[in-house]
Amino acid sequence: MKTINDVICNSDESSTYVMDLNKIMSTHHFMLCYKGNFNQNMIRSILSMTEKKMNNSEEDVLIKKKVFNVLVECLQNISKSSMMVEGEQALLMIGKSGDNYEIYSGNIVLKNKKSELKQILNSIASFGKEELKRLYKLLMINDTLVNGSSIEVALIDIAKKTGNNIIYEFKDLDEHTTFFSLKTVINRNS
Repeated sequence: MKTINDVICNSDESSTYVMDLNKIMSTHHFMLCYKGNFNQNMIRSILSMTEKKMNNSEEDVLIKKKVFNVLVECLQNISKSSMMVEGEQALLMIGKSGDNYEIYSGNIVLKNKKSELKQILNSIASFGKEELKRLYKLLMINDTLVNGSSIEVALIDIAKKTGNNIIYEFKDLDEHTTFFSLKTVINRNS
């Protein structure tokens, strides 16, 4: 059985791998892809690169603001989430599909946090726009950021700002960890 290193080091297969990756990135119009550790310096760099790309596209100011707000929440979830397995690398991609921006994020979390995350995301998906606003205010008033689940507040904020459900998936890696991925869609025409 070939490992990823075998595939990448073999020149014929590595060029196919790069071409496949290029096709995927072109299809989804990814403007930024990053895999690694998300510290404050890297977050600033990602925000700066995204700003430059969006300024070059002459995007509407309100859409830029919405994309940046959601991007900041996603980055904070990755870098500060108590659910993330320390020392593991995370992934962030920003793309454009038709009239929508898409932000993909993923990181490794402990398997015992999976049901809590599912419950939070399913609850958020069941709420309407006004319910999300009320819940967000309630959690902020009750000082949830200090005493409770900051990831819950961040996910509610993302759903509230985008007006869309957060698409998520878990892929179990071993008996202790799972890869937790989110897809957030920001509509340009709403």
